[in-house]
This record gives sequence, C-alpha cells and structure tokens, in this order.
Amino acid sequence: MIRSLRFRLLAVVGLVSAVAVVTVVLVSRQAVRTEFGRFEMTTRAFALEDAAEALRVWAHTGGTPEEAGAILRRFDRPGHRALVLVDSIGRTLAFSSPTLRAARVAVLPGGRIEILHETAAGAARSTKRAVILGAPHARIGEEAGGARATLYAVPMLEPDGGPEAPFVRNVNRWMVGAVAAAGLLALVVMWLLSKRIVGPVEALTAAARRMERGDWGARVVAQSRDEIGDLSQAFNSMAESLARNESLRRQLVSDVAHELRTPLTNLQAQLEAIEDGLVPADTQALRSLHDETLLLARLVEDLQELSLAEAGRLRLDRAPVASREALQAVAGAFGAQAAARRISIRVDADEAPPVHADSARLSQILRNLVGNALTHTPEGGAVTLEARAENGQVRFEIRDTGEGIAAEHLPHVFDRFYRTDASRARATGGAGLGLAIVKHLVEAHGGAVSATGNPDGIPGTSISFTIPGLPA
Repeated sequence: MIRSLRFRLLAVVGLVSAVAVVTVVLVSRQAVRTEFGRFEMTTRAFALEDAAEALRVWAHTGGTPEEAGAILRRFDRPGHRALVLVDSIGRTLAFSSPTLRAARVAVLPGGRIEILHETAAGAARSTKRAVILGAPHARIGEEAGGARATLYAVPMLEPDGGPEAPFVRNVNRWMVGAVAAAGLLALVVMWLLSKRIVGPVEALTAAARRMERGDWGARVVAQSRDEIGDLSQAFNSMAESLARNESLRRQLVSDVAHELRTPLTNLQAQLEAIEDGLVPADTQALRSLHDETLLLARLVEDLQELSLAEAGRLRLDRAPVASREALQAVAGAFGAQAAARRISIRVDADEAPPVHADSARLSQILRNLVGNALTHTPEGGAVTLEARAENGQVRFEIRDTGEGIAAEHLPHVFDRFYRTDASRARATGGAGLGLAIVKHLVEAHGGAVSATGNPDGIPGTSISFTIPGLPA
C-alpha cells in the first residue's frame, strides 16, 4: 500500500510532465509560426518597397531583364518571400531567388498569382501548386519592356514546409529537450520527496503494528516540523495516552481486587467461625457482617459512580444554589462527629454569590472533602469552609489543621485508589476513591480542583475547587 502510494505520486508527476511537454511543443510551435509570420510580413514590406523604388529607376532608364534580376537579388533574404517581376501579360521578367528557376509564376484573373514548383528526385517527380489571392505587390511603371510591370512577393514553396520550418524544428527540439530534462528532474525530486513523505508513514505503520501486538512502548521520531512531524507527535501522544490508560487499567484491576479482598476475607472468616461454632451468631456478629456488606456496597457504588464520571455520563440537574447555605448544610451534617472529637467547624461565605450547579452533586463534593478533613484532623483541631467570588466563578476551600500531605503526594491525591499512607489502613486512608470522585464531579461542572498545604506554615491541608457562577 505504501509502495503503491509512492508509485502513484511518481505516475502523477510523469503524467504532468508528459502533458507539459506536449502542451509546450504545440504552443511554442504555433507561437513561433505566428511571430515568424509577423516578422516576415514586416521585413517583406520593407524589401518590397525598397526593391520597387530601385526597379522604378530601372524602368525609367530602360534596363534589361538581366539588370532587373540583379536588382532583385540584392533584396533577396533567406527565409523571406521571393520577389518576382511579372509584365502585364503574365511573363516572368526577373526573380530574386535562384530556386524559382524551376517554378512557373502566372498571373490569373482577379488579382491571383499561381506558382507551380516541380522537383525531381531520381525517377520520381513532385509538384507543388499554390494559388495566392491578393499577394503583396507594387506597380513599377509603363517602361518595363514596353508594358506595365508588377513586382510580387510570393512564397518559396519549399518541400520542407516553408521558410520558418527549420527555425520551428530547432525551437521545438530545444523546447522538448528542456521540458524533458525538467520532467526528469521533477521525477528525481518527487522520488526523494516521496521517500521523505512515505518514510515516516512507514515508520508510523510499523509502530502501530507493534502496538497492535501489545508493545505499548512503540514510538516514532518526529524528524520534521511539517504536517508529517505533527502526525508523528500526535501518534506519540496517543501512544503515551494508551500506555498510561493500559497501566491505569491494570492498576485498577489490582486495586479493585485488593479493596474487595479485605471485606470478603472478613466475611468469609466470620461466617466460617459462626459455622464452626467458634463465634456465636448473636447481634454483635450480625452487626459486624452487616458493616462489611455496607463497606462492599459503598465500594461498588463508588466504583460505578467513578466509571460514569470518567465516561462523561454523569447527569447534572443544574439550578441556582446558594453557596453559603450549601456549606452550612454540610457543616451541620458533620456537627455531631466534629463535636465528639472537639473539632471546630467554621463557615466563612457571607459574600459568596450563588452557583449554577447540581445541588446533590455539590453536596457530595463537600461531604467527601469535609469527611476527609475530619478524618485527618486530630482532636482539638479546626476545619474551615470558605467560599468567595473569583472571575465569574465561586471558589470553595476546605482547610484542616491535620498532619498535612507531603509535597510529593499532592499531585496524586486525586488519582483513584491513591492513598498517602503506605500501610493502606482503612481507618486513615479509606478506599482511595473519594477525591477521585470529587475531581470528576468538579470537572463535570466545568471547574477545577487542587490541593496545597496551608499558607503561613500552618499545619494541615487546603483543598479548593471552583464552580461556575450563575449565567448572565
């Protein structure tokens, strides 16, 4: 396929070159004939007038036909029309070109001139006849052999096609050679260009086939800055994205298996202990089993919601939502939990404008963030919920006074199943899906989310996100 593309390019250039050769030859041939005719007419007019002036002097002095021939031969120009002096009864008195010795020139009625030119080649004889109407002429006078004479400019009737034929042939020969050389050069250039164009395409095809076989590290080298180079860079970006998605897919399978293994193992162990009579099937055991099933149900629900968010299939029922009331509602929902650990929750959103959002999804975002903040804030700490206007949007910020997040973890806290503690303890890390869901919900609203440390060296973490304000 690639090879056929290369040869198609060469075939197109060859066809264009052939058309160019034919076109240039035909146009140049016609142009040369036309311009040669114009030049001949100009020079012929001058020669005819000059010869007529000399013959008028000859006629006035009563010169002989031989003297008239000598005069006409002085005005003979190779490639021009011949000059013929004819008397009033059609007899040829003199001519300028020796080639007319074998031709017969006769004056016909109606101002026509007939030229009969015969040539012999071995036993064969060819005859050319031309009847010219209105040939250029000049009247000489009454003293040419006792009768009025007329000077005509007539064609030579050369066997090779006329006086311009050698010139046209030479021009055509040079034009054909020049165009053929240009066509050959174009083929060579196109061959080199096709290698430059098709070479990267072949490399892209080979890399794509490697990726098809599972080699996600296949890349191509962008050797130019043109469209082919852009295509190579786009392919590399696509390959990196596919490799990253494949890595995330494998990591997702591993993380899901890890997250499901613990509650399933607990359920299995407790049920086997009850079955073996090691643990009584009392209320406490049933409550423990119920907690494990709730954990599994929440994990499955989070996974389903994250899958919808990543696929862009979340449905948002947007409406005006008061920013301050949304923060106060979440603070009230966590009030009892915070009071039990002597953690203060403060809301600062008196001047925040309303947002255009799905109230249930906005509440889910805030609940995930506030729940995380309370989990990582020690007793006696504080959690602050703020909202303020910013460039047509509302920026929400959740700050805590907990242990904080190390700088190397901040870029990854919104990745699914990512937890900062290496032990992956549920008491402190959860399933690692809450912040990933927050990120997708915020982006679904057209906002952005980020995590930083608290300013001024205050311990803890600050997570902020933006939600568009009401449309104008």
